[in-house]
Amino acid sequence: MTQPTRLIHVVRPSDGGIRTHVVGLAAGLPPSQFDQIVAGALTREFQVELARELIPWAIVPVPGAASPRALLHAAKQVQRLVVSRDAEIVHAHGYLAGLTAAWALRGLPQPPGLVLTAHVFPPPLAGPSRVGLAERTAYRWLFARIDRGIAVSESIREAVAGYTEDGGGRWSVIHNGIDPARFRRRVDPGAKRQELGLNPSAAVVGVVARLSPEKGVDVFLRAAAQVAEELPNVDFVVIGDGPERDALELLAHELRLSGQVVFLGRRRDVPEILASLDVLVAPSREESFGLAALEGVVAGVKTIASDVGGLREVLGESSSVAFVPPEDPAALAAAIRAELMTVRLDPEERPGGSAETLGGTLLSLADMLVSETEFNLDETGLQATAQPHAVDRRTEQEVLLDRFHIRRMVKRTIELYAELLDARG
Repeated sequence: MTQPTRLIHVVRPSDGGIRTHVVGLAAGLPPSQFDQIVAGALTREFQVELARELIPWAIVPVPGAASPRALLHAAKQVQRLVVSRDAEIVHAHGYLAGLTAAWALRGLPQPPGLVLTAHVFPPPLAGPSRVGLAERTAYRWLFARIDRGIAVSESIREAVAGYTEDGGGRWSVIHNGIDPARFRRRVDPGAKRQELGLNPSAAVVGVVARLSPEKGVDVFLRAAAQVAEELPNVDFVVIGDGPERDALELLAHELRLSGQVVFLGRRRDVPEILASLDVLVAPSREESFGLAALEGVVAGVKTIASDVGGLREVLGESSSVAFVPPEDPAALAAAIRAELMTVRLDPEERPGGSAETLGGTLLSLADMLVSETEFNLDETGLQATAQPHAVDRRTEQEVLLDRFHIRRMVKRTIELYAELLDARG
């Protein structure tokens, strides 16, 4: 019997997309094929989510900032973990985790294969935000030492390619995945709004993001202030936390939005909150993928997104998304007003109906890839034959769930692991 592949995930500090990604990936890897452990500076919530999925974890002080001393200290601990578990693959999530892992594998007589997932853009090589020589050298050093790279979008792969000598030849695009189970719970939008302290009769516009500069939540607040001047019966919600929270709450006060905007912090019930929104906004200045926006579209919520990077790549063909220029509060406000003018404010007709559909028929259909298959019930037994004339009748949400299903992400990652092990003999 083939022994499971010994795998170590190394994770930088994260309270957002990386955590969701790692938990989803690790939970999807079959225990019969992978003996895995997640190592990093894991928050308590991260630990709980891993424990819930029966995934082993270890605390390793992978730094959240580029400190040589902290990197060296964490690398020593990762190296001990690699040796003690006789790891075959180390999968680093994030650049600092990658630097930690790459340094840990230096000097080992038979180092495991090193995989790096790039969840965000590396610093640009040119332009006004040109990185320094030391930082540019660190990225080149890291990318030269990985065996395989995973970019969560084509935009990231293109950005990484400039740092590599082979133009990103060792990099593959594997999109983030959505777990449909998160959308199965039925939601009463009115009750949810009351729970959140929102006016049940008001329209609700929300943003789900880490509160950091690149997410553009300040742009959202400035647009909200313009919308509120014309449409007073609108509430705004900000879901997420981060280093900019205090500054953003102060900005909301300065914009006289204190009575109309609610900062909810980190939440475990984001799919339920999405079902209570009339409009979701993704106002990012830069975006590697746009998972929150994708989840909004899948949940049936009208979405407005900045026309940047991964957002355009992932949602560009969706009829449920309106794109606006980044860094433009006026354009964003106009788009929000336009969407709200089409919203039916009767509580019986709010987006909760979409959430119930996602909780029932839609999700079961999303798992049936029958767009090119016709079942013949006249023959003995159930026979499926390809039909060139078959029409894809799936909804846009079903197509997105198929394209970005978490099972697809896990499957492609397993294939990449297998390619790496085969290449190493």
